[in-house]
Amino acid sequence: MILKGTLNEVGSTIRAEKDRSKRRAIEAEIASAARVVAGKVVLDGVGTTSAAIAQAIEQGVGQLAGIYGNDQ
Repeated sequence: MILKGTLNEVGSTIRAEKDRSKRRAIEAEIASAARVVAGKVVLDGVGTTSAAIAQAIEQGVGQLAGIYGNDQ
């Protein structure tokens, strides 16, 4: 979910790159970063609410969009 959200946020920046191999490389880099971010999320487990999960996803997307966004 973090990967999909990030690609949605920065998709126009990625598509602006004319070189297909560079686009694929940045998508792979974002996928790797999304896995790292997702792996660092700490949820309560038994008492985890959908709101807590949504917040973790939003924070992860925000972090990665800030890194891979229009400033690249």
